[in-house]
Amino acid sequence: MKTYEVTPAYKKSISETRFWIKPKGEGNIFAEHETIWRSGTFIISVPETDEEIKQWLDYRDMTEEDLEYISFLPKEDDEQVDLSDYDFEISDTWDAVSEEWGVSWYPLNILTEDRLFTMTEEVEEKWREGWEEALINDGWEELDSEYIIHGGVIIEECEQE
Repeated sequence: MKTYEVTPAYKKSISETRFWIKPKGEGNIFAEHETIWRSGTFIISVPETDEEIKQWLDYRDMTEEDLEYISFLPKEDDEQVDLSDYDFEISDTWDAVSEEWGVSWYPLNILTEDRLFTMTEEVEEKWREGWEEALINDGWEELDSEYIIHGGVIIEECEQE
């Protein structure tokens, strides 16, 4: 495999969104926590040999026909790079410049906007109290996270670790 270091072309252009869920009564509360990072570095692995490509496809339950629709590496001028489209690892992110929480409820239309606002404040308070641990102790489970780089990227080949 070849590895590439991917960094944003511009400052304050990495968004990290973490998705949380908490069962409540007959439904679920969903929370999204978005952080904008000043900068960061991601490592993308790209298969080179036929054997590596076969393993990559097998792991994703895909076939060689799917290769027509796959890009192993973004283009530097892509306006938006969703890193979940690639085989990536986070090297680092630093200097969070903003954070925002949003809360929703399923089934929909059960809660008023005022109650959703109050629930958002409650989640924010838990987060300030103890980050992930406080949310987990309060019954929340992290579902997923996504990293998106806006405004282009810089890609450099790097040594495999």
